[in-house]
Amino acid sequence: MSQDDFNIEEPCQSLKELKAIAEDKNVRVRGFLYQARATGKCAFTVLRQGVDTLQCVYFGQKDMIRYINSVPRESFVEIWGKFQKAEQDVQGCSIKSKELQIERFFAITRAPQTLPLQVEDAARPDSAFNQPDNKYVNPGRDTRLDFRVLDLRTPANQSIFRVRMAIQQAFCAFLTQEGFM
Repeated sequence: MSQDDFNIEEPCQSLKELKAIAEDKNVRVRGFLYQARATGKCAFTVLRQGVDTLQCVYFGQKDMIRYINSVPRESFVEIWGKFQKAEQDVQGCSIKSKELQIERFFAITRAPQTLPLQVEDAARPDSAFNQPDNKYVNPGRDTRLDFRVLDLRTPANQSIFRVRMAIQQAFCAFLTQEGFM
């Protein structure tokens, strides 16, 4: 793939838009690196935008695989690649039947190696921490409030904000319809 195949001015697609895009199309997406793991000659990543997640895969040079694996979780990344049908449904991602074959991978903003709060820990229900064989870290209310930016990335908090927004929009539409605004 040459430099000319990538249009820098091409807008980044959202993961919601990708659900409707045809396969075998070159796309550019940005989001938070939710997970990354390297195995031999390939690297698997999960990209997150809000509550939407997409699996991205890379097969190729070992240096690139090491680079992808070295980027810390919750870093903001940009990925260029070919959007294709997955060989089998991807478990744990909201876009299950398709994946992105990575051709270029950029870390725009790197997160610290050790975050004070993992999004996975904040997303777990309280009942998971009350188990006798608990192996999870309970972040606690003070930690969650101190690092609210990370806490707001959990699917539950994202859903709460979506419901609140829908209620506010419905209320504004009703008031406008009744001539109050």
